[in-house]
Amino acid sequence: MPRRLPSPALVVASLALAVALGGTTYAATALPKNSVGAKQLKSGSVGTVKLAKGSVTSRQIKDHTIVAADLAKNAYPALPGKVASAGHADTAGRADTAGHADTAGSVSGATFTTIDYRVGPSTPAAGVLSANGLTISASCDAAGTLLLSLASATGDAEYALLATDDTGNVRGDSFNAWSGEEFDVAARLGLPDLTRESLRLTYQNPSGKPVLVEITIDGDAFNGATSCYAGGYAIS
Repeated sequence: MPRRLPSPALVVASLALAVALGGTTYAATALPKNSVGAKQLKSGSVGTVKLAKGSVTSRQIKDHTIVAADLAKNAYPALPGKVASAGHADTAGRADTAGHADTAGSVSGATFTTIDYRVGPSTPAAGVLSANGLTISASCDAAGTLLLSLASATGDAEYALLATDDTGNVRGDSFNAWSGEEFDVAARLGLPDLTRESLRLTYQNPSGKPVLVEITIDGDAFNGATSCYAGGYAIS
């Protein structure tokens, strides 16, 4: 029986297959170093399972691109300060009730408290701050003048009070307090009243726990919509 020779078409197809397989093997084993980069990779073609362990570190992450919502809840305790939950860090510093102070929480052990006191004439005294034994009370008399007073729950507390008016004049006073003793801020500074001043108060109780208070006073605040206004913050 005569031997059958392969047809020309089969010979050509076999050669083409051999070349194709050989080219793939070369490409996979003999690519020059660093010859495949971002341009050669199709977008979205590299999944997380293709990444080597430890290949993505802090150096590869762009600064400020990770937010709290990207973190697992068990990662929060390792963060500096205190984070209760993702999405709840935007309420710090808000006080939405006149005559009341809102505590926004603590950062590294320090508590930030806002003060927002705005009332009309003949408003009786009410507390606007209570922190580490310090109490600040405010009232508005019949003439629409703001009255601020300080008191300490403990004896031998130390006060340092500084006031700057709208013309740049500065007055200050430092003194100690007995337990429950109340001080009128204007009287301590030798002022007839409080109309438009910036106040800075530092307080320290006998245990060494301090309070820093910054308050702005303006009798014509909000285009005269309120007669007595005191706004600011305290850090304790």
